[in-house]
Parts: sequence; structure tokens; C-alpha cells
Amino acid sequence: MNMIAPATPLLDVRNLVVPHRKDGHAFNAVDDVSFSLQPGETLGLVGESGCGKSTLARAIMGLYPSSSGNISFKGADITTKGSSLFRPRRSRDITRGLQMVFQDPLLSLNPRATIGRIVEEPLIVNGVRNRAARRAKVGEMLTRVGLGPDVMDRLPHEFSGGQRQRIGIARALSLTPELIICDEPVSALDLSVQAQVLNLLNDLQVDLKLSYLFISHDIAVLRYMASRVIVMYLGKIVEAGPADVLWNAARHPYTKALIAAAPGDPTAGPRARPNKVTLGDIPSPVDRPHGCSFHTRCALRQSRCVETEPALRRVGPGHFVACHFA
Repeated sequence: MNMIAPATPLLDVRNLVVPHRKDGHAFNAVDDVSFSLQPGETLGLVGESGCGKSTLARAIMGLYPSSSGNISFKGADITTKGSSLFRPRRSRDITRGLQMVFQDPLLSLNPRATIGRIVEEPLIVNGVRNRAARRAKVGEMLTRVGLGPDVMDRLPHEFSGGQRQRIGIARALSLTPELIICDEPVSALDLSVQAQVLNLLNDLQVDLKLSYLFISHDIAVLRYMASRVIVMYLGKIVEAGPADVLWNAARHPYTKALIAAAPGDPTAGPRARPNKVTLGDIPSPVDRPHGCSFHTRCALRQSRCVETEPALRRVGPGHFVACHFA
């Protein structure tokens, strides 16, 4: 299966496997995942908790090692493998160009550091020695996210959740990155604040020519933010394609369930037709079901699903599905 777009990708992930341990048991939290992301694109990544989204993000950032596969950023191999004792340091060009915004804006900020210090720290770590230049950059980034330089001497607890997430975004912007990984950046925020942060990210993308890998458990958010969406289940891609195609014509039963359970577009208020779907509990990734990993929760299940794992195959332009009945 080839999901590489014709243009040279900014980020290219090939057959990535990321091992993990839970309660003493080893399993692959990310299992043979491949995708590419183009310059200026927002690629969405969706799935329930435990599907491997955040593990994949941290592997791209170099925080988790992979056991096989490759990650390339701007054509350079940035794959992290093996023990932390033997991991090579990434070049400053890579660390500047690839940044992350975390899910919980309170936990991701040092509670004892001032806002100015928090946003300035990446500049210090990356060798920007001129203090006046650093402070000017911090003020510029805080202004970009709608806060302004006057907040530099305040502490994180003095701000609301949405404001703290803006600070996290300013910190990610301080090194002028090309790609920002947004790991559920609005899931901890109220609905009205979600809309403000999403609109801010869209505006920044246009102004600064950013690319995003946007992770969410809410496919409605990705319909608004992303041009393409990847659906993950138990470490594997089960469907991928243009956001509007998946929203209006999803082929995989899991994608359809995520859409039916979505609370709604955070920029447009609740959906007119609430339709909650109960799928039952997600299986443990330590004891992944044989055959199609979704068959234990699927209403279409047949004997073929229990016996044989479906391949990810093309069903339309840029649209791929791993289902025997797609």
C-alpha cells in the first residue's frame, strides 16, 4: 500500500513499529504504520484512547524508540532506535523545525517559571545567546497568540485553560518551526474555548506557513482542521483519506462509529442529531484479537474477520480501508 503523495513530503513515516510495555507485557503500540505529510498540510490522526496516537507522536519527536521502520523529516532520517544511552542527538535544524503542543496546558508548563521564561527556554536550549533578541522573540510570539508581552512576568496558574494553551502554542512557535504536532490540544478545554484555539491555529498556519499533525479522539474536530485524516485502532491504520470523504462516506465500521459518536463541530455548536454509539470496551493491546482487530466490536463480523487480518487497500482517490467488506 502506497500512501506517499507525489510531492516530496515534509514528514514521511514508513512501516513504523513502536514497542511498549504494560503490566509487564510487551506489545506493539504502533504496528507497521506508514503515512506522509506535505508542506502546509494539516493531517489528522483520530482514534480512541489506547489506539497508539500519542505513542506515534512521541516516536516522531524522538521521545520513544522504535524497533523497526523509519521516520524522515525534510528528507533526513530522524528515527530513534534502541536504548536512550545510545540515541544520537538530533541536529538543531531538526529540533527547531519540529515542535509539539501538548494535551494538558497546565501540566505541560512549569508552574514555578514565568511565562517569559517558559517561552524563552527553547531559544536558550538551541543556542540563541542574545538575551534582548530572545525577549523580543518571546514578546512577538505572545502577541501572535493574542496575549502580548505584558504577561511575561506572570505565572501559569494566573491564566485560564485556554490562555495556558496559547502559552504552550507560543512556546512551540518560538523556534519558527515548520511542523507542529498537536497532541489533543483542545480536549481539556471548554467547547467555546476549543473553537477559539482551533481558529487561532488555523490563522497561525496561514500567517506562518505551518504544517500540523493534529491528533484528536474527536473526528468532528479533524473535519474542521484537517485536509486528510488517518483512523487508528489498536496500533494500526484502519482507514485514511480526505477529511470530507471520511465524514460523508466512511467505509470502515469503526470510522462510522466514531462519526456517529462525535459530539459535533466545536466551531458550530452541538450536532442537530445526537447519536451515541456503544461499542463496548476496547480490547487490551497486550492481547490483540486475531484476524481483524475490530471484529470483537463489529456488527458486520463474519468468520473471515476472525481468521484473516484485512489489508489496507485503496477504495478511491487517496482513500484506503482495512476491512473485508469495504
